[in-house]
Amino acid sequence: MTGRAFIITLVFVTLLTGGYFSPAHGQNSVSAKPLFQSDEILEIQIETPINTLVKKRKYSTDPFTATLRNLSNADETYDLTIAARGKSRRTRGICDFPPLRLRFERRPEEGLFQGQKSLKLVTHCKANSKSQDQLILEYGAYKIYNLLTENSHKVRMARIDYLDSDKGESLGTFLGFFIEDADDTAARQGLFEIDILKTSHSKLHPETAARAELFYYMIGNLDFSLVKAPAGSDCCHNSKLLSRDQSGTPPLYALPYDFDNTGWVDPSYALLPGNVDVRNIRERVFRGQCERIDIVKSHRREFQAKKSAIYSEIDGLPLISEKAQSKALNYMDQFFAIIDDDKKFDREIIRACL
Repeated sequence: MTGRAFIITLVFVTLLTGGYFSPAHGQNSVSAKPLFQSDEILEIQIETPINTLVKKRKYSTDPFTATLRNLSNADETYDLTIAARGKSRRTRGICDFPPLRLRFERRPEEGLFQGQKSLKLVTHCKANSKSQDQLILEYGAYKIYNLLTENSHKVRMARIDYLDSDKGESLGTFLGFFIEDADDTAARQGLFEIDILKTSHSKLHPETAARAELFYYMIGNLDFSLVKAPAGSDCCHNSKLLSRDQSGTPPLYALPYDFDNTGWVDPSYALLPGNVDVRNIRERVFRGQCERIDIVKSHRREFQAKKSAIYSEIDGLPLISEKAQSKALNYMDQFFAIIDDDKKFDREIIRACL
């Protein structure tokens, strides 16, 4: 075999395995912090003026002093602040409870939350079973993306008892999940999170971007951009950017997040983007770039190779109702019916690129 033929063969094999596209750089990478080293559901309590926070959520993201307790270990108590975050779910009157951000007064040096500084907590929208199912499905989207690439946020499910510090009464116990901070996701790969207003597709790491675009198609996400953000926000829209250095030298690695406004989750508050012609959020439209379409073809094999693991992840989603799980499996069936069929893949993805 000639040297050139060997290189071509090696590239083809690594495309199939996904290894060639990994942004990890080995010697500078670090392990996940303790919070994200297990999938065991946490039992925690958050004590804060939670009723006041919820009442003010539409017009205020001011932080409140709070205490976080690991209920499985009485010695683990943390002082922090907690605030409402986000925009749509917080301000549009569609949810009874806002997403939250936790900031520790100092990084804990030991325990479950060792090394944490700022954490997003995805919370229930309403106090009913449908809202719980939707939260579990969003958690499941992160877990599925973990199967496809290390360039993905780790997540951890928790049962949270919200104790109102003003009244000394519990608001109730609800499911939620923590999302690994983007800085920590980057550090695991020897990368850095960068904050810029916008970028161009030519500066993106093409393999990472193409994988993100095919994943977004898988979960029915029509509301994203890998190169720009809404006015007043850092890049990008439902995606962060990582780089090999803090100055943002290309290539830039797309890091997707925020998977609730998707066909996969199908929330009652879903918004349809004005620039895509669909009748409901469950309709899939491929919004990947034509310049990366040959790489998408390679990622097709990667997704197919992970098919069994993806279905196992759905089968193992914790505490989800049978109805919601069946609906999720059916939605995933529709995705694989497209990428497993050459004609459908060509029509729905290849010829649909932007």
